[in-house]
Amino acid sequence: MSCETLPRVLFVWDQFGPYHMDRCEAVGKALAGRARVVGIELSAVSLTYAWDVTGNGRHFEKHTLFGSKPTETLPVADVARALVHAVTRPDVRAVFFSGYERPSHFLAALAARACGRRAVVMLDSKYDDKPRRAALEAMKRLLMFPYSGGFAAGGRSADYLRFLGLQRRPITTGYDTVSLDRIRALAAGTTPQPWPARPFVAVARYVPKKNLAFLLHAYARFRRIDPTSRRRLILCGGGPLEGELRATAAELGLLDWVDFTGFVGQAEVALHLANAVCLLLPSIEEQWGLVVNEALAFALPVILATNVGAIDLLAVENGNAFIHAPTDHDGWARAMMAIGSEPSTWQRMTAQSAALAPLGDVGEFVSGVLPHLPFATD
Repeated sequence: MSCETLPRVLFVWDQFGPYHMDRCEAVGKALAGRARVVGIELSAVSLTYAWDVTGNGRHFEKHTLFGSKPTETLPVADVARALVHAVTRPDVRAVFFSGYERPSHFLAALAARACGRRAVVMLDSKYDDKPRRAALEAMKRLLMFPYSGGFAAGGRSADYLRFLGLQRRPITTGYDTVSLDRIRALAAGTTPQPWPARPFVAVARYVPKKNLAFLLHAYARFRRIDPTSRRRLILCGGGPLEGELRATAAELGLLDWVDFTGFVGQAEVALHLANAVCLLLPSIEEQWGLVVNEALAFALPVILATNVGAIDLLAVENGNAFIHAPTDHDGWARAMMAIGSEPSTWQRMTAQSAALAPLGDVGEFVSGVLPHLPFATD
């Protein structure tokens, strides 16, 4: 079958970052000779995420609909028209949508179903992300009408899709994944620091929901418990709260122990993780937390807040992870002590993280996509 006659499978995201490229590349390789995989990004630029322009795919086609106009500024009608045109092409067989809550995407999903295409909603939100209002949740159920199935990040996301009305429609998991090979390659050639010199690392934007002020207080408590520890804390990220966080660190007497990196690219993030003793993610709202996948690529233990979605697949309490409420200073300090002061605990937890890492790889994304494509298993 020639490339021109192969069925198309579309993936729609606002903007393509490295993770989206990973996923489409993996599906493109898996469906080579059976389908044309097409990634559609609304724009190459976002006001929210400072990703570099990702360029073209090797195993899939990438289309950018609105050039470098920030996704947040695009008119709804223009987005709707462009998406409807893309999803109603005669060779399109299935469309995977992120952004079901947007009128433009709802209209495009309706158009896809009206033309006999499969429309699959991709979701990593969970019911417990934040307080829910009954009226709004009822409206969301209506927005699920066009979808023939769902592709969720983990168990809680799948449960939320069922709550929103997809009980009798197929739901798969494996949405939030990365290429472990790509992540590891970013740190190739580096010699990891020995265990005593490894710092704690948090990778997060400096915004309220990431709960980094709490983390500074928990780290201060850890230092009071073990004042001889030489473990630093690296806050790998940047954002509007940097001044407040620096002030908090000063109040707690931590300025000599905390490093504020500012915004950094994925290569530098990988280097920080490759040399860390563990990853800390204390978010009060975190649909998934792809940095957990990245940490497991380097076999790191993790300390996570209870509402981090990645807990569903990538974290086992007292296995490779300690999981505590994002308000439990003592729990977080004790977890830092266990990982940062006991080498046998750290070694046991790294082994568990290495074993769980494949669950966060793009192979799981492919496994979640294929059941929605009957032609792929013919």
